[in-house]
Amino acid sequence: MLMKVYAQIDSTLQAPSVSMYTLPQLVNIAINLVLGLGIAITIIFLILGGIQYATSKGDAKAAQTARQWLTNAVIGGIIVVGVFSLRNLIYTAIGVNVNGGNQINGVINFGS
Repeated sequence: MLMKVYAQIDSTLQAPSVSMYTLPQLVNIAINLVLGLGIAITIIFLILGGIQYATSKGDAKAAQTARQWLTNAVIGGIIVVGVFSLRNLIYTAIGVNVNGGNQINGVINFGS
């Protein structure tokens, strides 16, 4: 004979924790998001330029366009890395603790 089994559940409700960000934290989030977006766009353009170059099939104009895409993607990547380095230099100069109080969990932090 089978018996019915009931699961016990926790019926207490807890209010969600809401935290407010300070202005420096919001600026840090915005900078991290822009840097992340810049890296993503660079990778996408490198992939698309490579595909376009591989499928140019000897067409000089298509190959030139693909090379231009790849060149622009590399230049964009260099700019993103330069901005990242400049951000870290400024943060170090003004004494911002990138690994501590200004780091927001759940957001990519490129300044480790």
